[in-house]
Amino acid sequence: IVFIYSILKVRQKMIIKILKHYFGDYKKIKRERTDLKYTLGYSNLTFDLWMILHRKECNGIFAHKKAYLKEINKAFSKNFISLDKYKEEKNFKNILENYINLEEVEIAIQNAKKIREAKEKSGSSSKIVHKFKYYDNNPDLTIHECVEKILIDSGILKMQNRKS
Repeated sequence: IVFIYSILKVRQKMIIKILKHYFGDYKKIKRERTDLKYTLGYSNLTFDLWMILHRKECNGIFAHKKAYLKEINKAFSKNFISLDKYKEEKNFKNILENYINLEEVEIAIQNAKKIREAKEKSGSSSKIVHKFKYYDNNPDLTIHECVEKILIDSGILKMQNRKS
């Protein structure tokens, strides 16, 4: 238990350091280029969670990002032997081209919202760095917020589909 606690504390410090660096750069860019706007799309353990959410809910807590491989294989009916194999350009492109369409993106957005709603309902402790709220216990992500905003702003998704 002490070992797991130590790992979580180290991860938390690393996350805070990355966010502070990101927001420090963001503030500088914002001062210099008022015409640029961007939003942080965050996933606290790995981007692979976002990919899985296109095909299924994934609310489990994983100790290491390698544990997502089993979920990726289930979600996409694949048998990758490692995350590196899954992330090879040809394999990743195959998933994007053959398994993910707009309907699945909408499903991923809804599945991600469910994760956040569960965190808030359970009373999980959130952290705030430069007004950015996150949960350091996985799963947690905000990628869906960015994607949803892009799809709404571009007219691809209608506002009534948005549940915030």
